[in-house]
Amino acid sequence: MLVSVIVPVYNVAPYLREALDSVVNQTYKELEIIIVDDGSDDGSASICEEYASSDPRIKLIHQANNGLSGARNTGLESATGDFVSFVDSDDSVSPVFIENLVNAINSASASIAICRYSAIFASGSMDGVAASSVFPIINAGLYYRHEAIKLLVDEKLSVNVCNKLFRRELWSDVRFPEGHFYEDAEPEFKLVDKAERVVLVDDALYNYRQQRTDSITSSVSLDKINDCISAHFRISEFIRNNLSDIIPESLYLKKHQRILSFLIISYIKLVKSGTKDKALKREIRAFILKYKREVGMKTLEPKAKLYYWIIKVCPGLMGILRFWK
Repeated sequence: MLVSVIVPVYNVAPYLREALDSVVNQTYKELEIIIVDDGSDDGSASICEEYASSDPRIKLIHQANNGLSGARNTGLESATGDFVSFVDSDDSVSPVFIENLVNAINSASASIAICRYSAIFASGSMDGVAASSVFPIINAGLYYRHEAIKLLVDEKLSVNVCNKLFRRELWSDVRFPEGHFYEDAEPEFKLVDKAERVVLVDDALYNYRQQRTDSITSSVSLDKINDCISAHFRISEFIRNNLSDIIPESLYLKKHQRILSFLIISYIKLVKSGTKDKALKREIRAFILKYKREVGMKTLEPKAKLYYWIIKVCPGLMGILRFWK
């Protein structure tokens, strides 16, 4: 059975060879490797050309910069495999990543197979670097649709698409929302909703690079805050419209309160960075106070509740008290 591996590429020359080597050297050989060069101008495009010329399994597509979602969608339009997987071009995968996930899907008659992923801080090669953490922390095994949906809502199962293998038919009417930072969550909910069985293997087979300061997830901005909130509400609407028979109100409320926790953490990151952007801090503080009024904070950890009251009553203290260390 053919597996389509989609690798979106944009200005990742220092990391790209490690990512591509890990894909072309898979023990599972029936691969269609779709590299989408999303308008790179740092030498990444020539590296892609080099690999495409040496491996007939590689389809190389060059396009004008359209963002991560746009590049992934281009890859999906070109995919012809029985299964689809995604590998980001600054990450890497174990040599048995595809083989183990294909075996898991077939053995469990599942539609999605998931492996654990290692979060690794590395400025160079990730080979031999110890993981700072491994996710998800739930038990390996078979999960039925209603169980997997609850794990997604409770954030015990990651919405990241990169540590997963999907039957391609699941993507027939699902694409990544373009023009957004938080692009994985909506498709993930729709895909799991369509999958009767999801299987988690016990091995950490995907290496997620956390070091890069220029990563789209590394900095705080009002656009990213707004985009996260917008994605949160789109997912909430999908849950309300399609999954109300599965998701209890208590878990739904808990999900809403996580956005408050996200905002509090974002505010702390800003203060910790020493930013002089007072307007941005005011905007996030306003979001925090608004959300607390709307959803409460019953499920927040005690430390997050303390942060909230400091931000509300005397936000200047956040620059003096380093509670988050």
